[in-house]
Amino acid sequence: MAPMGSESKHRYAKILRAVIVDKDEAFCKKVRAELQRYLKESCSQMEITVKTNGRELLGIEESMDIYFISLDVPELKNLELAKMLRKKNVDSEIVFMSIGEEPVRLSLCVKPMAYVRKGELGKDLEEAIHTFWEIWSMKHKKVIILDSKKPCLIEPGEIKFCQSEEHYVKLYRKSNDYIMIRNTLKEVEKDLAYYSFTRVNVRNLVNMNYIASIKGDKVALGDGSIFSISQTYRNVANDLIWKHFNKYSYKK
Repeated sequence: MAPMGSESKHRYAKILRAVIVDKDEAFCKKVRAELQRYLKESCSQMEITVKTNGRELLGIEESMDIYFISLDVPELKNLELAKMLRKKNVDSEIVFMSIGEEPVRLSLCVKPMAYVRKGELGKDLEEAIHTFWEIWSMKHKKVIILDSKKPCLIEPGEIKFCQSEEHYVKLYRKSNDYIMIRNTLKEVEKDLAYYSFTRVNVRNLVNMNYIASIKGDKVALGDGSIFSISQTYRNVANDLIWKHFNKYSYKK
């Protein structure tokens, strides 16, 4: 894979934050060294923290951009730890690391971005970081939507869901406020078609990156918001959500 050039230096100017969790400190350092090598090649910056105790992650108030979690962390059941982190940090990415391949089949409920085999560390880490850049870039890309025929610049990754209200649409952001524009939900849906949104009912358009769980015809976001998937949109919404949950998990 060719390293990213000088363009990436400007594209990823923000210093991103990552944490590596494994009971083996030597392995953590090996992962960190591999990541630092890729980051240097791509002229990118990332603050990398190492943890040998999984419980310490739960005490970190600020969310990380990406978590590298070994499926061998002894202090907590790893899947339970990942579930807690996913609930706390809906918008973060999670990468699982393990010696075998079987555990990844049990991990889809936390929406892992990738799966790294310890025996193929270099190859799998490189693929994971490349995928992360693609996802991060898409999440933070800005687009123009219309507000009563006037252009309005928004960042799709900041929008949790959109809700129609008569002749207006409210765009609810992860900062727990909203932007109100004069437009139809149908037009907003078209503008956000390539940014992981799916229509769940006549009034609501949901960003799939913020979905924490799905039970029957109910979709729950990490902030506690719950939406019913109507019969009209059920087949399309379920198909899009399933594909979204699985598209970044590697099938080795």
